[in-house]
Amino acid sequence: MGFGGSLVWTIVVVIGCAIPFTGAQEPELSPAGGNYLDLSEGYYLAEDNPSLDALLGNEWTIEFWIYPKRIPPPPPDSELRGSPMRAAVSVIIEKAGSYVVYLASYYAVWGKGKDWLVDWAFTKYVEEENIPILQIQVTSLPEVGQRKVINMPVIEPGKWHYMVFQQEGRKTLISIDGKWCYEGELKGWEKVDTLDSDRPFYLGGRALDEPFVEPVWIRVALPRIVPTEAMIDELRISDIARYHDMPPIPKGGFASDLHTLALWHFDEPPRSLRYEDSSGNGNILISGRAFDVIPGDKLITTWGRIRGEP
Repeated sequence: MGFGGSLVWTIVVVIGCAIPFTGAQEPELSPAGGNYLDLSEGYYLAEDNPSLDALLGNEWTIEFWIYPKRIPPPPPDSELRGSPMRAAVSVIIEKAGSYVVYLASYYAVWGKGKDWLVDWAFTKYVEEENIPILQIQVTSLPEVGQRKVINMPVIEPGKWHYMVFQQEGRKTLISIDGKWCYEGELKGWEKVDTLDSDRPFYLGGRALDEPFVEPVWIRVALPRIVPTEAMIDELRISDIARYHDMPPIPKGGFASDLHTLALWHFDEPPRSLRYEDSSGNGNILISGRAFDVIPGDKLITTWGRIRGEP
């Protein structure tokens, strides 16, 4: 499915299951062991670093464990305002101006019918056009009824899931719980490198003054950014495509190697203001709670104070 001219490439895989709005009670222990980060307590950010975008090029792997507490309910029909869609979007991971991993729910009106859809997606951006060049996503129909759909792995609330997003040149894939949800190859594309942005890396949301560059299919839907109700553990960003067969379900924490550009274990005490990067690249995540409304000329001083630098 393509939108917005030749600069947008989109893949939609339709999968059927029941996905309720509300999740389970307190989450079970992380499959990786140790602590985890509760994203519902607000966003975290890391300073711009080449290891977070410029060094990824057109080969990379982003993988993590995630426990969605609930799926954000799509806005009501009264908010459609003549648009075929109206979406609620939760940001999971974002290198602002470069790429984003997000969860979206929306009602899509096609002809006389209306479907409630839920997407897990990765999107890259083109700076000069401010639109995505690459988008891969998995779409579910939570209320399928008698609809004939493809049976594939699905992210469900109240459970831990192992997610992999990956690109290897023109090959892209999404894996959930050690099973491919999508595997495809780009055709007729020349520019597939990751855009180098000088804006922060965000986890679990973004600063209020950070502009959201919507995927083009959501842009027409007037998206509503909503809090990210999920736990995350063992987030690793690599500069290679790690998996060519089915990704094995990890046991314990991820290991750091020469291809690891960022790795957070989240084993610090709950509600910590900072989380260390085990890759050696210094991508310290700082809680947005540490950044009150402060003048711009004091931002560098604040970063240094929280990071423990002079």
